[in-house]
Amino acid sequence: MQLERINKIKKASGDERWQGDERESRAMMSLPFLFFACALGAAWLRHRGVAMGFWVVGLVVMLVLFRVHVTEVLNIGL
Repeated sequence: MQLERINKIKKASGDERWQGDERESRAMMSLPFLFFACALGAAWLRHRGVAMGFWVVGLVVMLVLFRVHVTEVLNIGL
């Protein structure tokens, strides 16, 4: 997956390379907030186990996205 992204960035030129990644990034970054909102909703309805499940899934998704973000190759031309 990471190698495909690097090759995609290398082949792209100009602003075209960021269009697909930007949309994908926004959609993926909204997932933790969606899971945390579901956890709050479940807690509001007093479903403790479901709320904890959504919270844990949201935390795992956020950590995975953080790892992808940290290991992403920067394309800086100096």
